[in-house]
Amino acid sequence: MLLLNGELFNPNDGTDKFPAEKEHYKLATKGIQNKYGELGHVRFVSTQMAEDLHGQPIPPSLIPMVAHDGMNEWMWTEGMANVRTRKDGVRTLWRKSMQMPQGSLNVSVQDQIDLLYFIIEKSPMLKKGWIRIDDVREAEEAKVRKEKDAIRLKAAIYGEASPLSSETMLRQVCHALGISGADKDTDNRLRIKLESFIDGENKKNDVRAMSTANFLDFLQMGDELHRRGIVNKAIARKVIEYTKMHGWMWASSKNTIVRVPDTRIQDKFAYLCEWLAGEKQKEVFDDLVKALAESGYFEDEQPYEEVKWLAQRYGIPVSQTKKKDLAEKIAEHIKG
Repeated sequence: MLLLNGELFNPNDGTDKFPAEKEHYKLATKGIQNKYGELGHVRFVSTQMAEDLHGQPIPPSLIPMVAHDGMNEWMWTEGMANVRTRKDGVRTLWRKSMQMPQGSLNVSVQDQIDLLYFIIEKSPMLKKGWIRIDDVREAEEAKVRKEKDAIRLKAAIYGEASPLSSETMLRQVCHALGISGADKDTDNRLRIKLESFIDGENKKNDVRAMSTANFLDFLQMGDELHRRGIVNKAIARKVIEYTKMHGWMWASSKNTIVRVPDTRIQDKFAYLCEWLAGEKQKEVFDDLVKALAESGYFEDEQPYEEVKWLAQRYGIPVSQTKKKDLAEKIAEHIKG
């Protein structure tokens, strides 16, 4: 059974509750039945491997039975025995995860359609690659998808119709990814570096890596692109620096900004950018921009889109404003 935002979710209860969610459920489960009905079940396997097990899945694996989809919280449980009602009337679960014995789980299409809907449509486990569907057709689809992604990556980096055909945008993206030489290397050299960087990320067994799919999504994410570019420029201008002992810290005062967990040492730049994106770190990011301004950031040539993004962040009108004037207004604003 499914729970949605603390209430039992029944797509056929005849009420007007959750109309959009009910419609999505009906369409998605129909698709699942059409795709896997002939097999009778769907087998999920863990992709988390251990060296000491010679590549075999770690037994047992766990699947969280709570997932968030935007503002909605979804839960799945086998029956009411695992459901408890809090004092405020909201239902939740006693056990919030289930085991995958020997790292695999068979789910019946006919009898467990709610669980299939939860794992395939709502759980991050499948979407982030922590588990996969053991089906030769899925493997074939994955191979074709990989080949298509490779073509899309070439087009994104070298294509004339790509946003990266603009040298300014190319340098901005390289800054955002922490690629060296983003300011000084030729655009051809940067394209080669960028492709090599993504190839290296594709080889990592980490859902946070900047894989081809994540990179193509990243190109559409204006906020993240500009934020990361600004952070990398702060590093290049030695506004902030990193040491293993102190983590990311202000270069002038040597005060720590944030320590990097051992599990994120290999992608410490991405970790810093993710951390700075949090609402609680707004003042820290503002301090970083202020320190950048003091280093001459606004006096130097910066991408107009990046300057506009900063202006919008500080509530400064950008319509029909020249880049130089906009940069001066931002500099005045952050000085207080």
